Amino acid sequence: MAPKAPSRPSVFACPVDDLSLEEAVGRVSELVAARTPARVGAVNAAKFMMMAEDPALHRAVAGSEVVLPDGVGAVWAIRMLRGRGIARVTGIDLMERLVAEAAARGWSVYFLGAKEEVQVRMLEVLAERHPGLRVAGRHHGYFGPADEPALVEAIRASGADLLFVAMGTPAKELWIDRHFQALGVPVSMGVGGSFDVIAGAVKRAPRWIQNAGLEWFYRFIQEPTRLFHRYFVVSLQFFFKVLAARFRPGAVERP
Repeated sequence: MAPKAPSRPSVFACPVDDLSLEEAVGRVSELVAARTPARVGAVNAAKFMMMAEDPALHRAVAGSEVVLPDGVGAVWAIRMLRGRGIARVTGIDLMERLVAEAAARGWSVYFLGAKEEVQVRMLEVLAERHPGLRVAGRHHGYFGPADEPALVEAIRASGADLLFVAMGTPAKELWIDRHFQALGVPVSMGVGGSFDVIAGAVKRAPRWIQNAGLEWFYRFIQEPTRLFHRYFVVSLQFFFKVLAARFRPGAVERP
């Protein structure tokens, strides 16, 4: 069944696609078939706050052909500011579904980012899960500006249908935005730490915790020092930013 035409409620001048996971897979499939370079982006509370301070990041995310609500903060903000529910679609869930789709359809995939040993283990896991997966190429995430022209050319020459970029924010968004046209890949998608999760280097929350909207807390207890500022300072700032917009008429675009 073809995916529905995407609805894109706007939050802080950034459109967000109202798609289920399966509909997002369908939308990406359409983009792969179209063969025109496109980007899949994502938003969460921390990224919204970074976008407010970084116009280049805002342009990169808001300009993406698909923008998905990756965090519960984004889902809550849309409910508060647009008066509607929207499904959370995480980057890793979409990546795993797209890898399965690629194996079934014969698409080739390029993997960029993370440590060398993480990539190797991740590809072993994916090969076990999806024996038919075609890997167009791979490159670890430790490269400098001088390496980028050759890397871009290598990805372009690979003929990949999908590109997954495992870097942090804003590095992945800005890198994809700078190069996606030159890469010539139908769909480029930032996936953050997904390679580490698939490789088993980072443990993901059990499904019941994810469904309860508490995956962020599960991550926090694994890395409290690194994530305290993000989850207990930046997220609180976002909470008040949304409330201020909610009760200030005209602060947020209406349908």
